[in-house]
Amino acid sequence: MSSCTTLAATDAVGIEFHRATNRRTMVLLVTLVTLLLGVLLDAATGPAFLPLAQVARAVLGYPTDASVQAIVWSIRLPVALTAIAVGAALGLSGGIMQTILNNPLASSYTLGISAGAGFGASLVIVLGASLPVPEAYAIAVNAMLFAGVACTGVYWIGGARNATAEGLVLAGIALLFLFQALSSLLQMIASPESLQQVVFWLFGSLQKST
Repeated sequence: MSSCTTLAATDAVGIEFHRATNRRTMVLLVTLVTLLLGVLLDAATGPAFLPLAQVARAVLGYPTDASVQAIVWSIRLPVALTAIAVGAALGLSGGIMQTILNNPLASSYTLGISAGAGFGASLVIVLGASLPVPEAYAIAVNAMLFAGVACTGVYWIGGARNATAEGLVLAGIALLFLFQALSSLLQMIASPESLQQVVFWLFGSLQKST
């Protein structure tokens, strides 16, 4: 009787596992189709609205109008593909943080990492303070450096106080407010041109993608 009960429980678990797998597969397929349609719509919309059929032909490599080919491949598709890559990177980083801390609230924002990166970029834009790297990479390198500083701060606070996952999130929120305050101070003393560049960088743009 006991073995029959165990087999029935095992079968029930197996059936539930297959159902969950099928649901996840369906969600992935629907997401991929939606993503593809979103890329096509993004490549079709703009100052010059393009027919979806022509955009699809250009994306798939079929012969089409030269102007459509140029607009899709040189202007719109790089932006769309960069958006996908950035979104995937943000999703991956959030998933890693939530898994490590076992907390659905954990993210680069709640842990202060994004605020640290914003402060590092603002330092370069407003004060010109940066590592000895080429000017084209100075903002990005400084942003990554201070994102690392924020990570180290959260890790150090957590290690010093043997903090739980919730304690690490609270430490990250404290660093978030610290770096936001420092960034606000830099914005207050910045020239109008520098302030505009800081705000533009913090909001972000994909228009320069190639």
